[in-house]
Amino acid sequence: MPTHSLARWLFLRALGAVYLVAFVSLWVQIAGLVGSRGILPAATLLDWVRAQAGPERYRLLPTLFWLHPTDGFLSFLCGGGAFLSVLLIAGVRKVHFPVGLLTNRSGITAMRRADFQTRVTRKRRGRRRRTLANARTGDDARSARDAR
Repeated sequence: MPTHSLARWLFLRALGAVYLVAFVSLWVQIAGLVGSRGILPAATLLDWVRAQAGPERYRLLPTLFWLHPTDGFLSFLCGGGAFLSVLLIAGVRKVHFPVGLLTNRSGITAMRRADFQTRVTRKRRGRRRRTLANARTGDDARSARDAR
């Protein structure tokens, strides 16, 4: 009976390495992207979401940036993600910390992008269904005419 322990060991180390590269890469860029003087400042976006969504904002945009959207905290989160990635590479198994919160490093834009993609996909599916329905009724009408 195979235990797959080698595959699991290798996969977790590779996953840790990927996360380490991602967090360090983001750490270098975070101030210019969502920092106080970045392209889309996190504080500005969160203020807009707060005004639009009210108390639903935590469900609609789950991110640790709600706690303190400053440049220092953004860097702290990237550092924390990099640190936890190193722990994963080192093989530390029991980390009693909600790692899922730190891995939501792009949570500010991910929810908006996912919502947009969902709306676009639904519109396309609706158009496709209407087109198929029209094509079927047109084919049925043609075949009924041909049968006469």
